[in-house]
Amino acid sequence: MKKIIIKNAVLRKDMLLDMKKPKVAIIMLLFNALLCMVACPFVFSTVFSAEYYSYGSSSVSYRLLITMFMVLVWLETVAICFLTPALTAGCISLEKERQTLDVLLTTKMSTWQIIKGKYFSSIMLVLMLIISCLPIMSLVYIYGGINLWQMLLMMLVLISTTMYLACFGVFFSALVKNTIVAVILTYIFLGVMLSLTFSVSFGGAAIMSAINDYLEWEH
Repeated sequence: MKKIIIKNAVLRKDMLLDMKKPKVAIIMLLFNALLCMVACPFVFSTVFSAEYYSYGSSSVSYRLLITMFMVLVWLETVAICFLTPALTAGCISLEKERQTLDVLLTTKMSTWQIIKGKYFSSIMLVLMLIISCLPIMSLVYIYGGINLWQMLLMMLVLISTTMYLACFGVFFSALVKNTIVAVILTYIFLGVMLSLTFSVSFGGAAIMSAINDYLEWEH
């Protein structure tokens, strides 16, 4: 990743400009504060219930910890689904609106290098949010609710989801000239795609359950 940042001038420039903006620190602070507010009741309930019911033993309620873990993961997933399209859908269209895309195309950088630089610079904030949540998520790991492999797998899924959703934002950003239109198209497309995915998944599960119930009734 360090080599990509050094070699790609677009990525290096965008990252230097974005990291200087106060909104980056404010977004990270607010999001982590929200996660802390959600996690604290679960942690306090786990610790106090262990002290009350176990008389000082080291046993804790793993059900509460797993519930906290799932709630935090869902919150991060929702934040990713809302932030990623908004951040990526303007990476190319903004250059068109500012009339600076032609300047980029006249440089020695290839089209692929420009797209790659815009792609990674637009998702960098979301990736930083995911990494910054590790201390809060590690509370479950400390108390023994999940193991290290599960924690790393969760991080991999969140990062993969971010990179997957970002592809559609960059696509619509390159397709249209207006940023607002690109953002709207990205949200509409992802909404329809996710709705169809959940409908097919739950519909298939319901059909399989009905078939199993029918076969059991026949026997």
